[in-house]
Amino acid sequence: MPVPSAYLWRAKLNQLFSLVLPQTCPLCQSFVKGTGLCPNCWHGLRPITAPHCQACGRPLAYAVLHSVCAPCLIKPFSARPIRSSYCYDDASKGLILPFKHADRLDIAPIMASMMAPHFKALATDADIVIPVPLHRTRFLRRRYNQSAELARWLVIHTKTEIDFAPQLLVRIKATPSMAGLSKDKRENNVRHAFRLAAPARKFLIADKHILLIDDVMTTGATINSCAQTLLAAGAGEVSALVFARVV
Repeated sequence: MPVPSAYLWRAKLNQLFSLVLPQTCPLCQSFVKGTGLCPNCWHGLRPITAPHCQACGRPLAYAVLHSVCAPCLIKPFSARPIRSSYCYDDASKGLILPFKHADRLDIAPIMASMMAPHFKALATDADIVIPVPLHRTRFLRRRYNQSAELARWLVIHTKTEIDFAPQLLVRIKATPSMAGLSKDKRENNVRHAFRLAAPARKFLIADKHILLIDDVMTTGATINSCAQTLLAAGAGEVSALVFARVV
């Protein structure tokens, strides 16, 4: 499914406005050249770079044998590889929370551009991009799915020839907030929480490589549940990309 033309026009208008109007950093509101963050706010972010686990993307203090962390050796994720662009901390929360809870959709293209290098690498082998879905009740309250906005802008920014299918996976279980829950409780919370929007259309993902997009990864329970649903429906492989992860 191609990106709707309305989003392409919005991207072009944003580029035009950036040439005419003074740009400000979305975190501190100081003036910047072009679009994006100011140098001070960039400095506060912690990108995840090598060495990291080749399976889940967890940052490692030093390179390890086979480049896979101990938790992945014991219980690997159903989605792999998983990549995260930044550590989840006060600096990255300054972008994520306004975007997610305060209607700051203007931050989506900035975050997408920051995720673009990982996205390009993962999309090379992927067939379909699917954002982690929201339950309909939460979507009605928020009015947009932040993961879908990131995925849409990633496809636009990178001009990647890949199918974008935001309606293919749905969340059927209205899970409560998982803040403060243990890994086991999170896994139980999202068990059987997802399904294909149209189970009869399993042929759309049969043997395909699916790339999941989300904003934050804490324990990976949500991504794992999505991946298990897609693999059980016939997908050949599932990988994932998030903006930030708790480390």
